[in-house]
Amino acid sequence: MTPEFEKVLSWGGSPQATCSCGRVHYTSGGDFMEPGELAGLEAQHKEKPDRYIPTGDDSVSITTFNGVPYVWQCPCGALARIENLFWAHRAQIIAYYQARTQRELKEATDNAAALAGVSNVKAEPRPSKHET
Repeated sequence: MTPEFEKVLSWGGSPQATCSCGRVHYTSGGDFMEPGELAGLEAQHKEKPDRYIPTGDDSVSITTFNGVPYVWQCPCGALARIENLFWAHRAQIIAYYQARTQRELKEATDNAAALAGVSNVKAEPRPSKHET
Protein backbone atom coordinates (compact mmCIF):
# COMPACT_ATOMS: atom_id res chain seq x y z
CA MET A 1 0.00 0.00 0.00
CA THR A 2 1.41 3.36 -0.98
CA PRO A 3 1.64 6.40 1.32
CA GLU A 4 -0.79 8.22 -0.99
CA PHE A 5 -3.46 5.54 -0.48
CA GLU A 6 -2.85 5.50 3.29
CA LYS A 7 -3.62 9.23 3.40
CA VAL A 8 -7.09 8.81 1.86
CA LEU A 9 -8.15 6.10 4.32
CA SER A 10 -9.61 6.93 7.68
CA TRP A 11 -7.94 4.73 10.20
CA GLY A 12 -7.59 3.96 13.86
CA GLY A 13 -5.67 1.79 16.22
CA SER A 14 -6.46 -0.97 18.64
CA PRO A 15 -4.55 -3.39 20.85
CA GLN A 16 -6.27 -6.20 18.91
CA ALA A 17 -8.04 -6.30 15.54
CA THR A 18 -9.36 -8.94 13.18
CA CYS A 19 -8.79 -8.39 9.47
CA SER A 20 -11.42 -9.28 6.88
CA CYS A 21 -9.37 -12.39 6.06
CA GLY A 22 -9.87 -13.70 9.61
CA ARG A 23 -6.35 -13.11 10.93
CA VAL A 24 -6.19 -11.68 14.45
CA HIS A 25 -3.48 -9.07 15.00
CA TYR A 26 -2.46 -7.96 18.47
CA THR A 27 0.15 -5.86 20.22
CA SER A 28 2.82 -8.01 21.80
CA GLY A 29 3.21 -5.57 24.70
CA GLY A 30 -0.33 -6.19 25.91
CA ASP A 31 -1.01 -2.52 26.58
CA PHE A 32 -4.70 -1.71 27.07
CA MET A 33 -5.71 -5.37 27.23
CA GLU A 34 -7.77 -7.13 29.86
CA PRO A 35 -5.88 -9.32 32.37
CA GLY A 36 -5.03 -12.65 30.75
CA GLU A 37 -5.95 -11.48 27.24
CA LEU A 38 -2.36 -11.29 26.00
CA ALA A 39 -1.55 -14.74 27.41
CA GLY A 40 -4.57 -16.16 25.58
CA LEU A 41 -3.54 -14.57 22.30
CA GLU A 42 0.02 -15.81 22.67
CA ALA A 43 -1.26 -19.35 23.30
CA GLN A 44 -3.39 -19.15 20.16
CA HIS A 45 -0.39 -17.79 18.24
CA LYS A 46 1.62 -20.89 19.24
CA GLU A 47 -1.15 -23.13 17.87
CA LYS A 48 -1.92 -21.08 14.73
CA PRO A 49 0.93 -18.66 14.00
CA ASP A 50 -0.50 -17.75 10.60
CA ARG A 51 -3.88 -16.75 12.14
CA TYR A 52 -2.74 -14.93 15.33
CA ILE A 53 -0.12 -12.34 14.52
CA PRO A 54 1.69 -10.23 17.13
CA THR A 55 3.08 -6.80 16.33
CA GLY A 56 5.84 -4.93 18.09
CA ASP A 57 3.96 -1.67 17.60
CA ASP A 58 1.90 -0.18 20.43
CA SER A 59 -1.24 -0.42 18.28
CA VAL A 60 -2.69 -2.40 15.38
CA SER A 61 -3.53 -0.04 12.49
CA ILE A 62 -7.01 -0.70 11.14
CA THR A 63 -9.45 0.83 8.69
CA THR A 64 -12.98 0.06 7.67
CA PHE A 65 -13.65 0.34 3.97
CA ASN A 66 -17.14 -0.22 2.61
CA GLY A 67 -18.12 -1.69 5.97
CA VAL A 68 -15.30 -4.25 5.97
CA PRO A 69 -12.43 -4.12 8.52
CA TYR A 70 -8.85 -4.34 7.27
CA VAL A 71 -5.55 -4.47 9.16
CA TRP A 72 -2.96 -2.36 7.38
CA GLN A 73 0.03 -4.68 7.51
CA CYS A 74 -1.88 -7.95 7.20
CA PRO A 75 -0.16 -10.56 5.02
CA CYS A 76 -3.41 -11.00 3.07
CA GLY A 77 -2.65 -7.70 1.32
CA ALA A 78 -6.34 -6.80 0.90
CA LEU A 79 -5.79 -3.03 1.07
CA ALA A 80 -3.02 -3.21 -1.51
CA ARG A 81 -5.34 -5.17 -3.83
CA ILE A 82 -8.04 -2.50 -3.43
CA GLU A 83 -5.53 0.23 -4.21
CA ASN A 84 -4.29 -1.70 -7.25
CA LEU A 85 -7.89 -2.10 -8.46
CA PHE A 86 -8.48 1.65 -8.20
CA TRP A 87 -5.19 2.44 -9.92
CA ALA A 88 -5.69 -0.08 -12.73
CA HIS A 89 -9.16 1.36 -13.47
CA ARG A 90 -8.37 5.02 -12.83
CA ALA A 91 -9.39 6.17 -16.33
CA GLN A 92 -12.81 4.55 -15.97
CA ILE A 93 -13.21 5.90 -12.44
CA ILE A 94 -12.33 9.44 -13.58
CA ALA A 95 -14.79 9.14 -16.48
CA TYR A 96 -17.47 8.01 -14.01
CA TYR A 97 -16.80 11.03 -11.74
CA GLN A 98 -16.97 13.40 -14.69
CA ALA A 99 -20.25 11.95 -16.04
CA ARG A 100 -21.86 11.80 -12.60
CA THR A 101 -20.80 15.36 -11.75
CA GLN A 102 -22.19 16.67 -15.04
CA ARG A 103 -25.53 14.90 -14.47
CA GLU A 104 -25.84 16.11 -10.89
CA LEU A 105 -24.89 19.66 -11.86
CA LYS A 106 -27.61 19.65 -14.55
CA GLU A 107 -30.17 18.33 -12.02
CA ALA A 108 -29.17 21.03 -9.51
CA THR A 109 -29.36 23.73 -12.18
CA ASP A 110 -32.80 22.50 -13.30
CA ASN A 111 -33.99 22.47 -9.67
CA ALA A 112 -32.68 26.00 -9.09
CA ALA A 113 -34.47 27.23 -12.23
CA ALA A 114 -37.72 25.57 -11.12
CA LEU A 115 -37.46 27.36 -7.78
CA ALA A 116 -36.64 30.77 -9.26
CA GLY A 117 -38.79 33.40 -7.57
CA VAL A 118 -39.76 31.08 -4.73
CA SER A 119 -38.62 32.28 -1.34
CA ASN A 120 -38.20 30.40 1.91
CA VAL A 121 -39.03 33.58 3.83
CA LYS A 122 -42.63 33.70 4.99
CA ALA A 123 -44.48 36.96 4.61
CA GLU A 124 -45.81 38.67 7.70
CA PRO A 125 -49.41 37.63 8.23
CA ARG A 126 -51.91 40.31 7.30
CA PRO A 127 -54.48 41.21 9.90
CA SER A 128 -57.88 39.78 9.18
CA LYS A 129 -60.90 41.99 8.64
CA HIS A 130 -62.04 41.17 12.15
CA GLU A 131 -58.77 42.38 13.72
CA THR A 132 -58.89 45.88 12.30
